[in-house]
Amino acid sequence: MMETCMSQGPKCKGEVVVRFSARGAKMPRCEAHQAKRDKVEEHVRELESPTPPSDFDPSYAGERWDSGY
Repeated sequence: MMETCMSQGPKCKGEVVVRFSARGAKMPRCEAHQAKRDKVEEHVRELESPTPPSDFDPSYAGERWDSGY
């Protein structure tokens, strides 16, 4: 049985494989949509990180990375 990408459409490319999401759900995605999802998940991990990114400048907007203020 051939799986269908859950994000079906003209931008689907590559093999469709059932993959685990970061939250543990199994989702059938093509290679193109999985790559896009990986970028989104990486961005979320960066935002949730206790360590600020190298380009974070607290003087830019008067903000701090840690929530201890």
